[in-house]
Amino acid sequence: MRKTVALLLVVAILAIWAAPVFAHGDEAIGPVGASTLIRQAIAFLAGIQDSTTAQMKIQAALKADGIRELNQAKINDALTAIKKSDTDMAIKLLAESLGQDPQTSSVVPLRPGYTSSALNTGLLALAIIFIVLGGVIVFRVKASAKSIVHQTSTTNL
Repeated sequence: MRKTVALLLVVAILAIWAAPVFAHGDEAIGPVGASTLIRQAIAFLAGIQDSTTAQMKIQAALKADGIRELNQAKINDALTAIKKSDTDMAIKLLAESLGQDPQTSSVVPLRPGYTSSALNTGLLALAIIFIVLGGVIVFRVKASAKSIVHQTSTTNL
């Protein structure tokens, strides 16, 4: 009985812990707004330079809720710029379509913010020490295993 309860408890904890794995990005929450799709297009252009996906996001934004709040002429100009392979101009136009000045504000942060602190540096150093220590342990275990194999093979002769 105790084993069954313990097993059920472990399964329940694992199911709760693994629940985010089953989350998916369909529109179960609701439709994605035009401004979100435009920001995604900017991220695709600025991040991985994927103009095809950016075009699909822009075209979806033109049909999405909230498109009237954005500057559609600039969005269409951005599509033209993407077709001409001018991603810098497309990013600028998409940012302007959101009503933001691309010179003074970052629509999508291109680099993750990292703040160097004593804690971060200490954890990095500790991680490096553990990696080196693991390599030393593996090397010594392999060396001792070879010596044991060598000893057993010479004693059996």
